[in-house]
Parts: sequence; structure tokens; C-alpha cells
Amino acid sequence: MSDSFSPLFLSRSPILDTLSWLIPSIDWTTWPTQQQLDTLRRNSLSSSPIPRFIYPETQPASPLYYEQQVFQQHEVPTRFANWHDLFNALCWLTFPHTKWSLNQRHIDELQGQADTRHRTRKRDAATLLDESGILLPYSSPSLIMALIEHDWHTLFVTRRAAWQHEIKPLVIGHAIFERAHQPFIGMTAKALPIPVEPDFFAWPLPEQLRHLDTLIAHQLIQPDFLATPKEMPPLPYLGIPGWHPGNEQLAFYQQTTYFRPRHHTKMS
Repeated sequence: MSDSFSPLFLSRSPILDTLSWLIPSIDWTTWPTQQQLDTLRRNSLSSSPIPRFIYPETQPASPLYYEQQVFQQHEVPTRFANWHDLFNALCWLTFPHTKWSLNQRHIDELQGQADTRHRTRKRDAATLLDESGILLPYSSPSLIMALIEHDWHTLFVTRRAAWQHEIKPLVIGHAIFERAHQPFIGMTAKALPIPVEPDFFAWPLPEQLRHLDTLIAHQLIQPDFLATPKEMPPLPYLGIPGWHPGNEQLAFYQQTTYFRPRHHTKMS
């Protein structure tokens, strides 16, 4: 994504639709000032306290790890004119309970490590969800089976009409938002399937997000939840209907270097 700022940045791609609820609250014409970031914190989807987004360029260097700074000082370093960090801040507003739970998981794992230079599998899983995660609320289990089996034809072609009605992609990973304006074949997310009732898909977007935020935050408290990155199947998300202009053509899904078949481990 270009470093140049556009006030219409949240409207440029359907991949950014998860953040569309913020559009009425953002009237920036240039990169936000510290005061504008502070004002933005009042627009969270929940009553959960939001850490302060600070420009580290204007602050003394912190001796703490990023996760420790968030946990102890309730500050999120947010580099100026940096899309990655700006989208991280917007994700804090959208999924505050989940972001706090992810931070708590990092802190818990760090406290149990003798050598903090080596990441645990739980921390790896938390980071992948935070950076490259897409939530997949679904009411039809067969769609998730197609995802797990890499049955891309069923997921994206045969059941194309199910998207937004029986399964919906909601981005939580801020690195995905960062890449949205310059998509390239190969972009893949870690998917977190979440079973929901069919009426979920008729709810307004803010209500959907609040529900998922509370649900995932509660699950992250459970020690066996997301114990390893393997619990999140890969999702070649440019195959999602509407997320890439090329996927209106069947030939798009025949790119097996992107839509890869699943390799089953043979039993000896």
C-alpha cells in the first residue's frame, strides 16, 4: 500500500468492509494527528477500555517489549504514516476484547518462559490471528469441511451464493488490511471458523462484530484454544466472491499454485 494518505481509504476494497462501521467517525484528510487518534478511542464498539495509540517518534524509547508496553502502560506504539500500525489501531476499536485477550496470552506465555527470545506455539498462533486472521462465522458446517479439505471449487464456485448468507469473512488481521490496496495472487490468511445461528447474517455489522469479539475473547481464556497455528486452516482469500475481480471467471480458481490441493499424510 502506498504511504500516501487518502480520506477514502476504508472504501477502496471490499477486503476492508469489516472496518466500514468506522467510516462516519473518520473525517481525516491527512494522516491523523495524536489528538485525532485520542479522539478516535472514544468510538470503540464496546465499553472495554482502549489503550492509547501513541506516536513513538514523539515519546522516549520504551525498554519494554511491545506486548509488555500494551499490558503495563496501556499504550500501543503506532508509527506515524504507517498503514500497518494504523490498521492495528482500528482493529483495537473493532475487536477490543479479543485484542486484550491476545495481549494477555502473550504476557502469560512470556512469564512462563526462561528465554523470551523463543516464541511458543501459543504465541505463534496468537500472532497469526492478530496479523493474518480472518474470522469465518458460518451456519453451514459443509462449507467449513470444504475449507479444511481444500475443496476450493465447492467453497468458492458451487456454494458461491452462500457467502454473506451462510458464511461471512470478517478480517481481524491488520496485515491483511495493509495489503488490501495492492492485492497479489498468493495472499493467504489463517481462518478461524466460528459456528453461529442462521439469523446472525441478518444482524447489523456492529452487532455481528460485538458478538464475535466477546465470543473469541472468552475462548482465548481457555488454555487449549488456539494452542498451535495448525488449528487455523489456510484461506486463499482472493477467492472470496467480490474480493478480486478475476474470481468471476472459473479459470481463476484453476491456479493450483494459489488454490492448492490438500496433501494428506499417508499412514505407514
